[in-house]
Amino acid sequence: MSNEQIIGLGVRLFAIFLFVLSIDKLMNLLFWLGQGEAINVSAVIYSAIVAIVVFLVCLVLWFFPMTTAGKLLPAEQSNSTPVNLERITIIGFVLMGLWVLTNAISDAIYWFVFVNAAETYGGWYGLDIDARASIIATVVEVLMGLWLVLGARGLRTAIWRAFPDVGSTDTKKPPGSG
Repeated sequence: MSNEQIIGLGVRLFAIFLFVLSIDKLMNLLFWLGQGEAINVSAVIYSAIVAIVVFLVCLVLWFFPMTTAGKLLPAEQSNSTPVNLERITIIGFVLMGLWVLTNAISDAIYWFVFVNAAETYGGWYGLDIDARASIIATVVEVLMGLWLVLGARGLRTAIWRAFPDVGSTDTKKPPGSG
């Protein structure tokens, strides 16, 4: 299995999880909006727009996983090179980033629609401290997920700098084993 195939599999899994979690968040929001006597029309419109955008992203990730994987991985000289420890590290960071983004993006969609629906109650300042803390935590999760996905090569370099006794092409010894 090549590097792109491994990341392509992760991208497809990400599309599935993102779809399922976003549907769950959308249903929770619609339930919340339906509890009152009057439905906030702008919140329903935001929910619909976000749901459509997420659905389109899921379709793109599902039907073009190899293209996405090719964009996430650095260019290779040939497909026949064996996967070494450096590549496994990069692949691991990208897959961890996709997992973090799976949860964080659906939460971010929920909070985006929630804050827009709460505009009639004072917006950000009308939210309690718990909701504000959850929003900030979600933003941090999104940033961490993006950093893991887009900065995988830099993270790998940082790990190799922390363990200088291991050659970057040595696949037999783990970092720090001396």
